Amino acid sequence: MSYDIIPVGDMSNVPDYVRADGPSELTRSLMSGGGSQLKRISIRGRVFRCIVNGEEVAKNKNGYMDVIILNVAKDYNRTYYEGSYDPKAEAKPPRCWSADSKTPAKNVPEPMAASCDACPMNIKGSGQGDSRACRMKRRMAVALASDLNSGVYQIELPGASVFGKGDGENMPANVYFRYVGSQNYSIERVVTRMYFDDDADNPKLFFTVVGFPSPAMLPKLNELLDSEEAKEAVGIQVFETDKVNTPKQLQLPIESASEEEEEEEEEVVVVKKKKRVAKPPVVEVEEEDEDDEEESFGAPTVIKKKAKAKPTKIDDDDDDELNSILNRFASKNNDVDDDEDEDED
Repeated sequence: MSYDIIPVGDMSNVPDYVRADGPSELTRSLMSGGGSQLKRISIRGRVFRCIVNGEEVAKNKNGYMDVIILNVAKDYNRTYYEGSYDPKAEAKPPRCWSADSKTPAKNVPEPMAASCDACPMNIKGSGQGDSRACRMKRRMAVALASDLNSGVYQIELPGASVFGKGDGENMPANVYFRYVGSQNYSIERVVTRMYFDDDADNPKLFFTVVGFPSPAMLPKLNELLDSEEAKEAVGIQVFETDKVNTPKQLQLPIESASEEEEEEEEEVVVVKKKKRVAKPPVVEVEEEDEDDEEESFGAPTVIKKKAKAKPTKIDDDDDDELNSILNRFASKNNDVDDDEDEDED
């Protein structure tokens, strides 16, 4: 479903509901500079990208995007990433972060310092050039002016898009918030155009009013303003929005096992008992001829040993008869040998 936006013209075309009761509480808090899902919009590479759970689902290369601001974080937040930025690297959470730009968040496993003011990453020159390695940002919850039904989007504004004096109509966020209030508008009742500064080296946004929501948009707009998503978007970190897993080095430490448990575990893992393997029975194998060696691939032939015959026990009564036979045999052999000797001569 598409909606018509009332364009900005002279003051006569400003709807009554835009200025009804003057600037809202949110707008007044923004005019003073502030105190202290989920889907998001990224401005990487000077392109507006719609990100859902870390995946890019759509992008706008027009150089501008029209939104209705639903909520803005009261406090600035800080994030510190170790190492230089690599757009091709796998997404990872920051090393340290703060929700109020004063102290590290409670869920930071290893804070860089007890407070942001005492942090070495919050000193000029700790980043590239004169910049600070720990960057200050401000989160907003917005809805696409052309499609309120797409829901709430988070956008995190870098410091360059928040601070500064601006140049005429080119206003950074804080200047823009004060301007809206000075016109007796409510920030959530105007259509805000975000567009890139063409002269900036890094992606930097300016803001301006380009219209007002039509009466037909109000029911859905009010629903989004009261939604939990609009509240959550200004408090949740970008890496949480993208559901980036926390790496091991950022996980909370786990109590180590006792020495006895470690030794026990080492014995279980490292020390392995050797199983006793029964030795194969010894067998006698027939010797093969050289000609048959190449053709023999089967199992060895097992030859059963014949049992040795036990010596026959001879009774004493038979000794005389046996001796008589042996004497006759010996006498016969002697006669043969004598004949052979004579022939050889």
